[in-house]
Amino acid sequence: MIDKLKGCLKSLTIWFNGICLGIFPLIGYISDALPTLQQYVTIDTFKLIGIIVLIINVGLRFKTTKPLSEK
Repeated sequence: MIDKLKGCLKSLTIWFNGICLGIFPLIGYISDALPTLQQYVTIDTFKLIGIIVLIINVGLRFKTTKPLSEK
């Protein structure tokens, strides 16, 4: 179990998803705090960001060659 957790720190996919998890809630707060940005941060913007994140996740998954326990 500990080996898998250590392997997580070496996983680009987990790092990328962790960063996204931290950034996504901030987008809503920034949009609420700065009303001038609300016209740019629309539902379509969130959809586009989601599609980009999905494509990057799939790309990182194809790049993965070893299980976490072997990293």
